[in-house]
Amino acid sequence: MHTQNFGDLSAITLAPPGNPNGALVLLHGVGSNERNMLELGPILAEDRLIVSLRGPLVLGANAFAWFHVQFTAHGPIHNWDEAKKSLQLIEEALLDLSDKTKIPLEKISIFGFSQGAIMTIGLALQSELPLEKYIASSGRTLPEFAQASEKSPLASYRDRKIFIGHGEYDSKLPVALARNTERILRSADLDLIYKEYPADHSVSPELITDARKWLKSL
Repeated sequence: MHTQNFGDLSAITLAPPGNPNGALVLLHGVGSNERNMLELGPILAEDRLIVSLRGPLVLGANAFAWFHVQFTAHGPIHNWDEAKKSLQLIEEALLDLSDKTKIPLEKISIFGFSQGAIMTIGLALQSELPLEKYIASSGRTLPEFAQASEKSPLASYRDRKIFIGHGEYDSKLPVALARNTERILRSADLDLIYKEYPADHSVSPELITDARKWLKSL
């Protein structure tokens, strides 16, 4: 386990026993940190280099975020400027990761939870980087990302493989938000797998099992 920077983002890396068969980048949720996601990496992909990135915004001791958000009675309200900046920082980190490790972008996959899932969906809808696969657990689609997919669709959408998993009983980000994401991604014509699980706002064991199989599939 090593701590290092990719671009301007701090990260923890875990190397597999042998030569890595690509990389899996982890994006944590709001108020969490890169260590909280780390143990999921080898479970999902024991043969890959695991890179857990830390959000750039400090909320408190060992608590970070990709953007500030307020949870209101009318739903979450986000800071779009921060989200847009974080997307850029993640892109720069991925390019630096590829350069330093010599792992091509086409062999780098992303797994994000909650706010990390939001950023993962943002990458799938707005980034030009040709990443391998996207996994988003318990997230939602920011309206700005959805608008980008409608106004400036990418030619590579049909080649983008994305797995969306969400808890039916999610008390933080209700499942209706995930169903809206499904509608947006299908409308944009991404290669989508969408599944719901009998769980709250969490990465359920069933999701891990399904995501692991999907990640390994050709």
